Amino acid sequence: MIFEVETEDSIDSPVTAREVSTFAAYAAENGCYFYLVVPSAEESRAQDLLQDAEKANPRKTFVLGIDL
Repeated sequence: MIFEVETEDSIDSPVTAREVSTFAAYAAENGCYFYLVVPSAEESRAQDLLQDAEKANPRKTFVLGIDL
């Protein structure tokens, strides 16, 4: 399992987009799960990031929203 944690301030960063794409591709290639952990209010933006990740496996890539 891979967990990437982002905040309200970091979710729109170009670095975050590259990390999500890299981690999602790694998870897909290695048959593991990838979770993008964000504040609940940012779940929609996080879903958009995952949809933009080219090699993400939608059955093993998830957004996990948490209340802070």
